[in-house]
Amino acid sequence: MMFDVALFHLPWRATVAGDPIPEPDVRRLARKLPQGGAKDQRITDGRYDPTNDVHHSYDVFIAQEQNLAWDARLRRRYSHLIAATAILWTTIGLVAGLVIADATLGDTLLSFFVPSLAAYQIAYEIWSGQRKVADERDRLAKVVNTELHNGRPGRVPEDEWHRLRNVARDVQDGVLRTRLDTTRVPEWFYNRFRDDDERDFGDTAERHRLRLAKNPPSPT
Repeated sequence: MMFDVALFHLPWRATVAGDPIPEPDVRRLARKLPQGGAKDQRITDGRYDPTNDVHHSYDVFIAQEQNLAWDARLRRRYSHLIAATAILWTTIGLVAGLVIADATLGDTLLSFFVPSLAAYQIAYEIWSGQRKVADERDRLAKVVNTELHNGRPGRVPEDEWHRLRNVARDVQDGVLRTRLDTTRVPEWFYNRFRDDDERDFGDTAERHRLRLAKNPPSPT
């Protein structure tokens, strides 16, 4: 949270996020990040795509849209995998009990599905948790997309600048709320689709940048 607030030049809200991490602790944590390591490389490669020549807070909205839409897509995709796995497991149980073992439906339920209730419960909690966070991020993304759609290149009047900054701050509070949710997507699943997603949302961010840049390129 502190990283994004500092990067976006947004005010800190102690009522939402509590007190910021003291500077000595920030430096201590930074020393634990090995330079040149995998995590360091991900940070230095760029957390967000460039927003050169885009006025504040439209540059913040571009980064937020990328964060929100990408994560919502990833979480919905993972929820689909969990649902498909549960359906596959149910199909295997029915085939094994009713067809292979030639058991009755009652015996199949007792011998296969009752012992699997804990797994079904875990699958449902993962599925519902991912959908809940994805829905909230989609809602926030719509707020951001509305501001981007209404935005125009050039200087932003002071009263409008303050309004946009407050909207960006509110959206960032929403991002924090979703990050506090314990539901996570596995790293391997994120890496499986990372290249394609990075390309999709990078292209979207660049289109926003070109439209909102204060010195847009001349048409050729």
